[in-house]
Amino acid sequence: MSSQIWLEPTHLHFHTGHEAQVKLYRGEQMFPQPPTGGENISVKLICPNGSIENLSIADTKNDDYFLITFSPADEGLYTLTARSDGDKYAKIVVPVGHHLHGTGKPTGEELEIVSETVQEFRLQDPIVLTVFNRGKPLSGVEIKATYHLYDGGNYPYNLTTNGKGQAEFVFPEKGHWMFMVDNGGKTATLVVPGVR
Repeated sequence: MSSQIWLEPTHLHFHTGHEAQVKLYRGEQMFPQPPTGGENISVKLICPNGSIENLSIADTKNDDYFLITFSPADEGLYTLTARSDGDKYAKIVVPVGHHLHGTGKPTGEELEIVSETVQEFRLQDPIVLTVFNRGKPLSGVEIKATYHLYDGGNYPYNLTTNGKGQAEFVFPEKGHWMFMVDNGGKTATLVVPGVR
């Protein structure tokens, strides 16, 4: 299986007037590998008002990740996406403010995972995920799931999308969760941070 990229925030929510920081990792199953430095990475920020900003990698903080920063002007749900080498895609929704809820939306990427709801998830909460391929739901594909405290040899959970491209998952552990789909060598990840 090819490596993936994924995004993790440095905090579970941010505030206006302060810098938001998100780490971009590369590796497998949430086990980071050192960034190579030769990757072609594009980063986009979709703001709550729908506007899109192109961001750059701010810094390599250590050997494990690239750091992405932005300064939110308004409270709301910000969608941050990253694409590396054309075939690796990552997405995360970053809350700016407290107790925010919303509906997940596809960004129009070739392959992506979308959460039906965006909220503060807790242990045993269900989440409904949809896999999109070029904006259309993709049925019969496997979504693999893991969390950042898991240290096993492969993904501990596997889901298969139904005819609507959806799969439901109930969070069995606390922590940052990553969902990953691989379709024809292209990978997409969605991280749900801080399941309590």
